Amino acid sequence: MGTIQRVLDEYDSGFTPDHRLLLDLHGVTIEVNTDADQVAANLRAYYADYLAEDQGAEACYRVDAHQRWITVDQNELAIYREAGKTKPKEAFLDDADSGLRLMLKVRSGVLALLGRGHVRVAGDLVSLSNQLINIINAIFINDRMDAGYTLFHASALARGDRGMIVSGRSGAGKSSAAIWTLDHGISIISNDRLLARRDSGADAGSIPMLGVPKKPRINPGTIVGNPKLHGMMDPAELARYQAMPREELWHVEHKFDLDVKSVFGPGAERATAMLHAAFFIDWAVESSDPCRCGLLPRERYPEFYRAVFKDGGVFDLRNSETSLKPHHEAEYERVLEGIPVYHVTGGVSFETLVQNILDCAGQ
Repeated sequence: MGTIQRVLDEYDSGFTPDHRLLLDLHGVTIEVNTDADQVAANLRAYYADYLAEDQGAEACYRVDAHQRWITVDQNELAIYREAGKTKPKEAFLDDADSGLRLMLKVRSGVLALLGRGHVRVAGDLVSLSNQLINIINAIFINDRMDAGYTLFHASALARGDRGMIVSGRSGAGKSSAAIWTLDHGISIISNDRLLARRDSGADAGSIPMLGVPKKPRINPGTIVGNPKLHGMMDPAELARYQAMPREELWHVEHKFDLDVKSVFGPGAERATAMLHAAFFIDWAVESSDPCRCGLLPRERYPEFYRAVFKDGGVFDLRNSETSLKPHHEAEYERVLEGIPVYHVTGGVSFETLVQNILDCAGQ
């Protein structure tokens, strides 16, 4: 018996769902079944704004969430290679006969059987709920990419219907920049993943942006920099981070989920807008130079494409690795034609960046 068939048999023989939720993610319906009360409660809370009105309706996709560990020998799986990442996140094994892909989260041990239209997930999904949420959102993302959307590794903001991308290399400060704007009449569409579609013949003001329903996951530096967020930490923890040198704090990785509406109000979030501009954060935390923001020269656009590039990853059954290929670059060039890209350089200044975003949003 092959590994995938063994896992499938073990999964199906032990899974008896007690809860069914139907999510409606911008028209993409996903049925989630689980055998754990707390998993169901966590998902209802997280996707409160995306619960389908008719919970008995049929869905486009099905996800089974099994609160148990199923183990596999990682040596039987291939490491999924993601461009720009030194530490692998996933390993996988494909079965040509069934069309299934076995995916293992290397660090957590969460396992998924990926099939077209049906995904089975197993692990401690109560304490690792974020990984289940990522899998659900990956189904949504790949559906929209099949419908002609392009995926961006970027934050997305809007004032009214005027939308803006904020991108940069990992750790550049995209999330912090997005949060900084929320006190100035700007709404957040998406924190780290954005979908945009340019139909044939569409001009530069007719490119819809679509957010991914995921709460911003922010680091301590973002919390320290905004008094409205201080309540996300206990006072002793906050004081410890406040005492850190800026350069040290910048590199601390400890994620907190931010409920944007509870902190900044219901108007601080929206689902869509039309893409009008992009900002490429290329500053340096150690620089003492003033922060500057000007149009990115055309010859440097490939750097921007590398920063915004993202594909469906291991969840796209057509992929065996992630890397920026010439056809990807051409796709970003097509979507962004006529869209101004502003290059943010020098030292870090969220005040300067936010002012330029506000100026752009007010045009």
